[in-house]
Amino acid sequence: MHQSKNRPSNKLLRVSALRTSFAHTVSRYCWEFAQGMQVQDRASRPLLLLVSGGADSVLLLHLVLHWKTQGWVTGELNVVTVNHRTDPDRNRKEIALVKKYCTEAGVEFWVEDFENSEHKASETNWRQ
Repeated sequence: MHQSKNRPSNKLLRVSALRTSFAHTVSRYCWEFAQGMQVQDRASRPLLLLVSGGADSVLLLHLVLHWKTQGWVTGELNVVTVNHRTDPDRNRKEIALVKKYCTEAGVEFWVEDFENSEHKASETNWRQ
């Protein structure tokens, strides 16, 4: 039987389902960990996430958005990204990623610009 070019293969569908199942399992595990820290007592309060655009903070944003869809977090969610202006190309890409993610999820998003010449000099030295 010939597979349609526009239709995903059964293998691709199984991999996608496995990824979705894995993501849900990780999310549930993280939520259970958070419950041990009594985060659920604050689940209805407004939440402000500082998301840099790096993998760890984007994962945190993904988890919180998943928790909201599950009804585990019910408070208003807002996201702020701080632009340290250390690497303009990387900063622009990270901000665009966070903005896209927030826009698609219907979450309020702000960018705060920060520039500290001393910090910038240190960052340059660290990268060398």
